[in-house]
Amino acid sequence: MGRTVATSYDTFNGNGVTTAFTSTFTAWDVDHIDVWVTDSEGTATEITSNLTVVFSAGSTLPRTVVVTYPVSGDPVPTGSVVTLINSVPLTQEFLDLQDNGSFQASVLEDSIDRVVAQVQRLDGELDRCAKTAVGNEITEDYLTDAQAAAAAAETSAAAAEGIVATFIPHSDVYTATAGQTDFTTTFNMDPDAKNASVYVDGVKIVQDDITFNSATSLTLTDALAGGEEVEIVSLGSSDYVGAELPQHTHLTSAQGSDLFATQADQEAATSTSDVVSPGTQQFHPSALNAWATVSLTGSGGTYTRSGSTITVSVTGHGLSVSDYVLINFDAGTPSPAVDGYFQVATAPDADTFTVTDGGSGPITGGTCDIRVDPSVALATDRYNVTSVTDNGTGDYTITLTNPMSRINAPWFGSVRVPVDMDAYASSWSVVSRRSSSANQRRVNVVAGGPVSPALTEPVWFLADPIYVHIGIYGGLA
Repeated sequence: MGRTVATSYDTFNGNGVTTAFTSTFTAWDVDHIDVWVTDSEGTATEITSNLTVVFSAGSTLPRTVVVTYPVSGDPVPTGSVVTLINSVPLTQEFLDLQDNGSFQASVLEDSIDRVVAQVQRLDGELDRCAKTAVGNEITEDYLTDAQAAAAAAETSAAAAEGIVATFIPHSDVYTATAGQTDFTTTFNMDPDAKNASVYVDGVKIVQDDITFNSATSLTLTDALAGGEEVEIVSLGSSDYVGAELPQHTHLTSAQGSDLFATQADQEAATSTSDVVSPGTQQFHPSALNAWATVSLTGSGGTYTRSGSTITVSVTGHGLSVSDYVLINFDAGTPSPAVDGYFQVATAPDADTFTVTDGGSGPITGGTCDIRVDPSVALATDRYNVTSVTDNGTGDYTITLTNPMSRINAPWFGSVRVPVDMDAYASSWSVVSRRSSSANQRRVNVVAGGPVSPALTEPVWFLADPIYVHIGIYGGLA
């Protein structure tokens, strides 16, 4: 009858539903059928239980077989492949020719068919073997050396790009359906390099008849009739482990010794290639090594305005009539009053006083801060600053957490003042007094103008604004 099917095995893609798989090849004994399942990770397992193997309908041998797997439990999932193999014994036990005996063509035909089936079995096993070019001699260590060389080449190329590579050859086998052109692989290909080959019934398809759609998808130009064995091979592909280094990968000191800038490199400020790490950036001369925003407003309270009289409520304000007070108005309805220095008009009790505003009109629900002479200033925002001590009006000591490399490091200062202060001082300066140590900076805020708040002080006087902003350069010790 002849052998019209060219292979001794069939493959089926799992879909989570199908449990019955019918071979395209024919067999003489169901015990000759081997069943394997290859999972999505490429691990192949021979199935010896929870399955049945029976012949298809018919009365003559050989016939196709139907494998049911699993008999119970979940069907083979998507991504896994079922393989049926006709493992015909490699013996001749079917034909015993006798001298001068009768000749039966069907017996001889059957015996030849079995021989062809044996050849197909061996051919299937050879298909799964690595091969060398014609003329190459295979030594004992040939394959080991070839794999090692390929892995070394991949790793070397990857190392040049700062990545780690693992060389893994891939192959997927499918049984085509009628009209099929699209195939999805379980491994990654390189669409640009077109590093995969396609074989249909053992015949290699030319690259021009293959369109690589993505890393896992390709399309054949010519539709298949159905039933062909399609094998997609990508022997040159690789799986990359850590193809992109994590953003926060940490190197050991030995690994980073030639990469990251040291404190000395930062202080010298000459390198154009060293990488600056968070632990050394502050040692560069241009770095802002310490800064603070100092709030010089004191006690918080509430206020209202009726006409031009502002009534302020602050617990234990400590003010008397004719004292001067700096008031920072935070809120009020319909809008807050304007910040400024005010002279106390009345002090009816320890928690209430009034001042006369330059504006007028009702204000309700107002909140404010007043500055009289608190003993400690508040550093509302800061870096490398432990504390700010108020030594008196316009006199503050900045204490650093980490000291500077030298006592007289360069610095800058600025102030925020109420709008109404223009009536008393049109100029403000933040000046530095000689520092007592590398971890302290003493500064004064000096105001000047046509008149002073008390009207008896010199034109230039120490004063407390709402905020003082201070920054220090020069490198840390």
